Amino acid sequence: NTDEEMPDHGMVSYCIGKMNETSEKPYFIAAGLVKPHMDFSVPKKWFDMFPLESIQLPPHREDDLGDVPPAGVKMAGGDHAKMVQSGRWKEAVQAYLATIAFCDSQVGRLLDALEKSPQLDNTIVVLWSDHGWSLGEKSHWRKFALWEEPTRTVFVWKVPGVTQPGGACGRPVDYTSVYPTLCALAGLPLPLHLDGRDISPLLQNPQANGIFNLGTGKARTWVDLVTAIFTALGLPPKIEFIEMPHDLRAQYQYFTEAKMEKLAAAGCPV
Repeated sequence: NTDEEMPDHGMVSYCIGKMNETSEKPYFIAAGLVKPHMDFSVPKKWFDMFPLESIQLPPHREDDLGDVPPAGVKMAGGDHAKMVQSGRWKEAVQAYLATIAFCDSQVGRLLDALEKSPQLDNTIVVLWSDHGWSLGEKSHWRKFALWEEPTRTVFVWKVPGVTQPGGACGRPVDYTSVYPTLCALAGLPLPLHLDGRDISPLLQNPQANGIFNLGTGKARTWVDLVTAIFTALGLPPKIEFIEMPHDLRAQYQYFTEAKMEKLAAAGCPV
């Protein structure tokens, strides 16, 4: 196939056409790329960007499932064992990189069209993906796990007059924030049924203090989530949100250390 024959190329062309239409009304465009979803099939030129001899396998250990419960070992063993047996691990990584490069080019087409549009300085751009992907780390493939590779996603905002080039935020948020944040930035009222929270303060200042949700339902804020975890561990549940580390890894370490102290106090070997 050529790029032009790929469904994602046609979708982007359609969105560019809508973007270039003249209208006095605000517009909303939802451009959804199917790739990099399997199968990793894109034109050959994208594979040629990543010669097989240049491919590096992700970090892995032969005994990396030693700390995983039986159900996890069973899940990991199937895909990874077949991939190793096939001898095509590098080809799989190459195919993933090629598909990502193709998707990057389609996102670039959209952004190039926006750059030429008279609405450039009056258009909010949000880019996200539905999940990450494992390529053999921890002997795991695809999604279906809570490790960083399959759960960490792309989440990029460009808001004229609000975001700064090169800005980055280490705070954990979730996608229920997209709708209320767009409403807030566009000056629209927020429906009462929303679970998510407006994260525009983080777009203005990535270091801003505040409560931004991670999860929905009963655990709707970090305070709720932290309280639930501490209660389950039998630790004092009353904490101040601003005392929590903002970085996700630091939060994980904080919980781990608290758990270890709890187990040590109970006389368990840690």
